[in-house]
Amino acid sequence: MSSTSDPKTDKAPGNPTDAEPPPTKAIGDDVRVVGVGRAGVRIVSRLAELPEAAWLKFAVVDSDKTTLAASPVTRNHLYGEKWTQGMGCGGNVLKGERAIAQAQKSGSEIKQFITKASLLFIVSGFGGGTGTGGTTILARMAAHADVP
Repeated sequence: MSSTSDPKTDKAPGNPTDAEPPPTKAIGDDVRVVGVGRAGVRIVSRLAELPEAAWLKFAVVDSDKTTLAASPVTRNHLYGEKWTQGMGCGGNVLKGERAIAQAQKSGSEIKQFITKASLLFIVSGFGGGTGTGGTTILARMAAHADVP
Protein backbone atom coordinates (compact mmCIF):
# COMPACT_ATOMS: atom_id res chain seq x y z
CA MET A 1 0.00 0.00 0.00
CA SER A 2 1.17 3.50 -0.70
CA SER A 3 1.36 6.15 1.97
CA THR A 4 -1.55 8.06 0.35
CA SER A 5 -4.08 5.26 0.97
CA ASP A 6 -6.17 4.85 4.05
CA PRO A 7 -5.17 1.45 5.50
CA LYS A 8 -8.69 0.87 6.91
CA THR A 9 -10.45 1.16 3.57
CA ASP A 10 -7.59 0.91 1.08
CA LYS A 11 -9.09 3.91 -0.74
CA ALA A 12 -7.29 7.04 -1.79
CA PRO A 13 -8.23 9.97 0.47
CA GLY A 14 -10.58 12.58 -0.94
CA ASN A 15 -11.72 10.48 -3.90
CA PRO A 16 -15.34 11.60 -4.53
CA THR A 17 -16.29 8.29 -6.15
CA ASP A 18 -15.57 6.51 -2.87
CA ALA A 19 -18.18 8.51 -0.95
CA GLU A 20 -20.58 6.52 1.18
CA PRO A 21 -24.11 6.27 -0.20
CA PRO A 22 -26.79 8.09 1.79
CA PRO A 23 -28.39 5.99 4.53
CA THR A 24 -31.56 4.19 3.54
CA LYS A 25 -34.23 2.35 5.47
CA ALA A 26 -33.49 -1.31 5.92
CA ILE A 27 -36.05 -3.49 4.23
CA GLY A 28 -38.21 -4.84 6.99
CA ASP A 29 -38.30 -1.64 9.04
CA ASP A 30 -41.70 -0.67 7.69
CA VAL A 31 -43.29 -3.34 5.49
CA ARG A 32 -46.71 -2.37 4.25
CA VAL A 33 -49.42 -4.25 2.36
CA VAL A 34 -52.17 -2.62 0.28
CA GLY A 35 -55.21 -4.53 -0.96
CA VAL A 36 -56.83 -3.08 -4.09
CA GLY A 37 -60.34 -3.93 -5.28
CA ARG A 38 -62.66 -6.60 -3.88
CA ALA A 39 -60.18 -9.49 -4.20
CA GLY A 40 -57.29 -7.47 -2.76
CA VAL A 41 -59.41 -6.21 0.13
CA ARG A 42 -60.58 -9.73 0.98
CA ILE A 43 -57.07 -11.22 0.84
CA VAL A 44 -55.49 -8.43 2.89
CA SER A 45 -58.36 -8.56 5.40
CA ARG A 46 -57.69 -12.27 6.01
CA LEU A 47 -53.94 -11.67 6.21
CA ALA A 48 -54.42 -8.85 8.73
CA GLU A 49 -56.25 -11.24 11.06
CA LEU A 50 -53.27 -13.61 11.30
CA PRO A 51 -51.16 -13.22 14.45
CA GLU A 52 -48.02 -13.97 12.39
CA ALA A 53 -48.67 -10.84 10.33
CA ALA A 54 -49.02 -8.46 13.28
CA TRP A 55 -45.72 -6.73 12.40
CA LEU A 56 -47.05 -5.64 8.98
CA LYS A 57 -49.03 -2.46 8.31
CA PHE A 58 -52.16 -2.83 6.21
CA ALA A 59 -54.40 -0.61 4.09
CA VAL A 60 -57.21 -1.41 1.68
CA VAL A 61 -58.50 0.61 -1.26
CA ASP A 62 -61.67 0.10 -3.27
CA SER A 63 -64.47 1.87 -5.10
CA ASP A 64 -67.13 -0.23 -3.33
CA LYS A 65 -68.36 0.92 0.10
CA THR A 66 -69.73 -2.47 1.12
CA THR A 67 -66.44 -4.27 0.49
CA LEU A 68 -64.57 -1.76 2.64
CA ALA A 69 -67.23 -1.86 5.37
CA ALA A 70 -66.76 -5.64 5.70
CA SER A 71 -62.98 -5.33 6.14
CA PRO A 72 -61.38 -5.35 9.61
CA VAL A 73 -58.51 -3.21 8.28
CA THR A 74 -58.81 0.25 9.82
CA ARG A 75 -56.94 2.07 7.04
CA ASN A 76 -59.59 1.73 4.35
CA HIS A 77 -59.96 4.22 1.58
CA LEU A 78 -62.91 4.72 -0.77
CA TYR A 79 -62.02 6.26 -4.11
CA GLY A 80 -64.07 7.00 -7.21
CA GLU A 81 -67.36 7.55 -5.44
CA LYS A 82 -68.12 10.28 -7.97
CA TRP A 83 -68.11 7.76 -10.84
CA THR A 84 -69.27 4.62 -9.05
CA GLN A 85 -71.69 5.99 -6.42
CA GLY A 86 -69.76 3.79 -3.99
CA MET A 87 -70.95 0.60 -5.68
CA GLY A 88 -67.74 -0.57 -7.37
CA CYS A 89 -66.68 -0.56 -10.99
CA GLY A 90 -68.71 -3.49 -12.27
CA GLY A 91 -65.72 -4.97 -14.06
CA ASN A 92 -64.93 -1.74 -15.91
CA VAL A 93 -61.15 -1.26 -15.92
CA LEU A 94 -61.36 2.39 -16.98
CA LYS A 95 -63.66 3.19 -14.05
CA GLY A 96 -61.23 1.39 -11.73
CA GLU A 97 -58.29 3.31 -13.09
CA ARG A 98 -60.13 6.62 -12.83
CA ALA A 99 -61.26 5.85 -9.27
CA ILE A 100 -57.80 5.01 -7.93
CA ALA A 101 -56.23 7.89 -9.88
CA GLN A 102 -57.71 10.14 -7.17
CA ALA A 103 -55.10 8.65 -4.81
CA GLN A 104 -52.36 10.48 -6.73
CA LYS A 105 -53.40 13.80 -5.21
CA SER A 106 -50.73 15.14 -2.92
CA GLY A 107 -51.75 14.60 0.64
CA SER A 108 -53.99 11.61 -0.02
CA GLU A 109 -53.82 9.17 2.87
CA ILE A 110 -52.98 6.16 0.71
CA LYS A 111 -50.18 8.07 -1.02
CA GLN A 112 -48.68 8.93 2.37
CA PHE A 113 -49.09 5.31 3.48
CA ILE A 114 -47.28 4.03 0.38
CA THR A 115 -44.43 6.53 0.36
CA LYS A 116 -43.49 5.80 3.99
CA ALA A 117 -42.95 2.08 3.32
CA SER A 118 -39.54 0.43 3.26
CA LEU A 119 -41.11 -2.44 1.29
CA LEU A 120 -44.58 -2.53 -0.27
CA PHE A 121 -46.78 -5.41 -1.37
CA ILE A 122 -49.78 -4.57 -3.54
CA VAL A 123 -52.41 -7.31 -3.59
CA SER A 124 -55.26 -7.40 -6.09
CA GLY A 125 -57.27 -9.60 -8.38
CA PHE A 126 -57.43 -8.98 -12.08
CA GLY A 127 -61.12 -9.48 -12.77
CA GLY A 128 -61.41 -6.25 -14.69
CA GLY A 129 -62.42 -3.59 -12.16
CA THR A 130 -60.76 -1.56 -9.42
CA GLY A 131 -57.85 -3.97 -8.85
CA THR A 132 -57.04 -4.26 -12.53
CA GLY A 133 -57.28 -0.53 -13.19
CA GLY A 134 -55.83 0.75 -9.93
CA THR A 135 -52.89 -1.53 -9.13
CA THR A 136 -50.56 0.05 -11.68
CA ILE A 137 -51.35 3.53 -10.37
CA LEU A 138 -50.40 2.58 -6.82
CA ALA A 139 -47.29 0.75 -8.07
CA ARG A 140 -46.27 3.85 -10.02
CA MET A 141 -46.68 6.00 -6.89
CA ALA A 142 -44.40 3.59 -5.00
CA ALA A 143 -41.83 3.62 -7.79
CA HIS A 144 -41.74 7.43 -7.83
CA ALA A 145 -41.08 7.36 -4.08
CA ASP A 146 -38.28 4.74 -4.53
CA VAL A 147 -40.22 2.17 -2.50
CA PRO A 148 -39.27 -1.41 -3.44
